[in-house]
Amino acid sequence: GLGVPMFALPLVWLGVRVGAFGAVKTALLFNAIVVAGCGALVYRMARLFGYDGDEALAAALLFGLATPAWVYAKTFFGEPLAGLGMLGCVYFLARYEGSPRPRELFAAGAMYALAGLAKAVYLAFLPLVLVAVLKSLYDARVAGASPAGVESAEVESPASRPFLASVLRAFAVFLAPLALAVVLILTYNYLRYGSPFVTGYLPEESFSGVWWQGILGLTVSPGKGLVWYAPVLLVLPWAWRGFWRGREKTSLLVGVLVVAQVSLFGKWFMWHGGDSWGPRFLVPVLPLLAAPLAEGWRRRGLRKALVALGVLGFMAQVPAVCVPFGLHQSWLLEQGLPLYAPATFFEPRYSPLPGMWRFVRFQNLNFIWMPDGVDGVSVVLALMLILVTAWSLLKGAARSVPLACFAALLVTLALLARADAADVPVGLRRALAFIARREVPPAQAIVNPMPEWSPYLGDAYGGRLHVYGLEEGYVDPPPETARWLNRILKRYELVWLLQGMFAPEFSGIERPLMAFGFRVVDVNFEGVRLAAYAFPKGGLQVQETGEVFGGVFALKSCTFSPRAHPGGMVLVELRWQALAKPSADYLVSVALVGASGREVVRRSGVPVLWTRPTSTWQPGELIVDRYGFLLPEGIAPGKYSLVLRLYHPERGPAVTADGKEALELGECVVD
Repeated sequence: GLGVPMFALPLVWLGVRVGAFGAVKTALLFNAIVVAGCGALVYRMARLFGYDGDEALAAALLFGLATPAWVYAKTFFGEPLAGLGMLGCVYFLARYEGSPRPRELFAAGAMYALAGLAKAVYLAFLPLVLVAVLKSLYDARVAGASPAGVESAEVESPASRPFLASVLRAFAVFLAPLALAVVLILTYNYLRYGSPFVTGYLPEESFSGVWWQGILGLTVSPGKGLVWYAPVLLVLPWAWRGFWRGREKTSLLVGVLVVAQVSLFGKWFMWHGGDSWGPRFLVPVLPLLAAPLAEGWRRRGLRKALVALGVLGFMAQVPAVCVPFGLHQSWLLEQGLPLYAPATFFEPRYSPLPGMWRFVRFQNLNFIWMPDGVDGVSVVLALMLILVTAWSLLKGAARSVPLACFAALLVTLALLARADAADVPVGLRRALAFIARREVPPAQAIVNPMPEWSPYLGDAYGGRLHVYGLEEGYVDPPPETARWLNRILKRYELVWLLQGMFAPEFSGIERPLMAFGFRVVDVNFEGVRLAAYAFPKGGLQVQETGEVFGGVFALKSCTFSPRAHPGGMVLVELRWQALAKPSADYLVSVALVGASGREVVRRSGVPVLWTRPTSTWQPGELIVDRYGFLLPEGIAPGKYSLVLRLYHPERGPAVTADGKEALELGECVVD
């Protein structure tokens, strides 16, 4: 969905601006903020429905600490944002029911649009929400006037205008932010996938699952059932009756939305949510079901049950909060079970709830962005924050809440700064540092074909170049990669390629770069190969030569850079033609030579980046052979000569018609 990356952009901006933080680490704070926002909204909804502060706070804390919402606060999934949007929509509709101001209806529409941005599938619930709006309008009309005690020009008076006009006006207010969200989604799809109606899902990803299996799996299965991951919800059958009284429309809307959610995703081909904790697709209903827990806290008998079930729910989340929940899935595969086999969800012995505890060890601790374990200072800072927050909640004073928020901000910033990307491979770190030192004009970009390197680039790369993650492919690029490469080559004059899998001649990305660009860098950094290809948009000088080496190799023309600057590029393109079938493989050497005759830089090797040995040249065939240099930063300004040699390792040089072993191609001025 578009919502999570779009609304996480301020955090990404912060991570980019403050290099010590890193874009990935700050972005991963997003759902922590969203889940906290859900908890705050649960509190506000309970207060709106007449529960006192302790009851509302209990409902919010049970939601935040005794359900999978806590675990999903450390992920980048879209479900928490969808939950915030759905809860916000219900909350503002409840306010609209009590006081039908257009702004409440607009806010409800905006929150529902938020859920749609998080995942467009939630737009399928729109008819249910519109029925709730229609029911509120009808009830207000039956009442015949604005709610008692409300005197404002902003309050609608349904009895003062035709009912149809009231409905159309209310729907227009509600749907306005939703229309904007739909436009954003369609525009994003068009820019990303080439069609407004292509969402990125594959054809086989559809609502084609076994319905009864999905519904039972999401609700009661030992591996994914909601009742096991959020046992506090078992109190709802007894608390719901009291919550219902006086709040019938809101209660009915919540119930219908929950049933619709379970029914919809029970039909999804992967109803279990893949490699995730508990019923991922039911995380958005958790805040909707949390507000009625305030009713359970109000009743003494149910309060004891809530405490006991809350402790169980808390303990259920602890292992998944402390260590990666993917460890359990890896263990299942080691037992010889197929990936996502039904037995792993429906047989208790494979349930992650007890199984995850085997992995709770200090070396496995993983709190969002500390994959190499947690150091003692970070643990102490986090524990201090928990104590300050608990004190502020127990104290209950308004002035203590800002103090807790300020403490949370300071501790988070401290942890971000401490958690440098220590797990970045040394070779990749060195390659990125090499790029960062050379970020000067012309326009440059980085291409990364390795998905596992993307988080490292987000945190360890401190430069400002655009980074493109492209699927590589073997030999030939996939169609989408080919389209993106075409855009990149038109836009940038220098493209850096991080390579770790394929040799150049087998890379679906590097082969096109080799075919059309000048390779100016080719360096290995401990398992990470860094290449750079130049694509000049002009400024090269063309010179016809007609020289013949060894009586066989005719140099038809050369194109080169007449000017350069320290640290910049010098490019040379040679156009060869064989006059006869060459009998041996010759090497080409191109050097930049100073006035004293000393070589500053040199490139030599088999022509066309080692792909066209001269023995493969056919008579009359035109061979385009490109070379590029990055000049040293400390090169002295002045005039330099570009010198070409053609030689055989054993036979020696191929000389020109007048007996020269080297040919001066032209002059390059460094200034």
